[in-house]
Amino acid sequence: MGKRISRTVPVAHTLLGSLLAGASFSAVAQDQTLPAEALDWQAWSQDEAPQQLCRGRYVMPAYRLPAEENPETLSVETREVDYAADGEALLRGDVVLRRGDTELQAERVFLPADRQQVDAEGNLAIRDGQALVRGEQATLMLNEDRASLRNSHYVLYDQHLRGQASQLEQTGENQYRLQEATFTTCDPGANSWQLVGSDIRLDQASGFGTARHARLEVKDVPVFYWPWLRFPIDDRRHTGLLSPSVSFSSDGFDYTQPFYWNIAPNQDATITPRWMSDRGLLLNGEYRYLLEESQGLVEGGYLDSDGGTNRGDNRFEGDDRWYIDAQHAGTLTPRSDYRLRYGAAS
Repeated sequence: MGKRISRTVPVAHTLLGSLLAGASFSAVAQDQTLPAEALDWQAWSQDEAPQQLCRGRYVMPAYRLPAEENPETLSVETREVDYAADGEALLRGDVVLRRGDTELQAERVFLPADRQQVDAEGNLAIRDGQALVRGEQATLMLNEDRASLRNSHYVLYDQHLRGQASQLEQTGENQYRLQEATFTTCDPGANSWQLVGSDIRLDQASGFGTARHARLEVKDVPVFYWPWLRFPIDDRRHTGLLSPSVSFSSDGFDYTQPFYWNIAPNQDATITPRWMSDRGLLLNGEYRYLLEESQGLVEGGYLDSDGGTNRGDNRFEGDDRWYIDAQHAGTLTPRSDYRLRYGAAS
């Protein structure tokens, strides 16, 4: 068992806050994939799997060190510690530091005499319950809320989100800025798609992210480019782009990009362009509303000049295709209700 040390330090933020808040993460831009377990990935059990879209979830492991009664206390566990005459300390061998809800793990940590800085290196992992950041080398300026990290990978647990960044900083509480970064909600090892941007900003408080000079890559092949892009990072209702759907089949390339419009608390709409390489552009739309005693939806789609398929079914090739479906249901009295529906198609 390693040596455990507890000390109260006058630091205004947690270690991860010091690492992220007002800090920059300098990383060597690499297309490097970490194993799933290094990203705190937990596969679903056989009973859970059929009910889930993804193969698992990100779960923060249990803390290595217990919580201190005083949240300002910095707890340290290490296998070896060397003290210099002036008070400097070198911690070596599976070093763990915890302060409040944040825990840092590294192979080596250097603490100067004034304890205002932490230099850590070797298989770094910093967790705070909401995020995981991994790297090889970090410098934390505790009182100045500055830090740097090399070779960074990150995970946002609740958002089912991961990526890499050549530079990462937190610009405010739960707000992150990533430069030369990647972003994906795909499971580890399954990069079906990823968003790559020169400047990506994630705001966990609002549930949105933005990206400049962004491109969508499918199987590492760029397929779309946006000078500026705004997208949701959680499942809250917000106006903006939803997660795309991409597939390849005998009919060619198929890309769907939904746009969600949160009109009002009781109204919303989804506009979904779908590009099919063989058939052309299909534009779908859905409008939903909820009133005090009734509710309904209107949906439809339009395909200009159907291009046909590769399977020989070309009955509608060259035709404009469309459909509309409107539904409304309500209550007249406590004992009577009604349902209306209208549909038509080309």
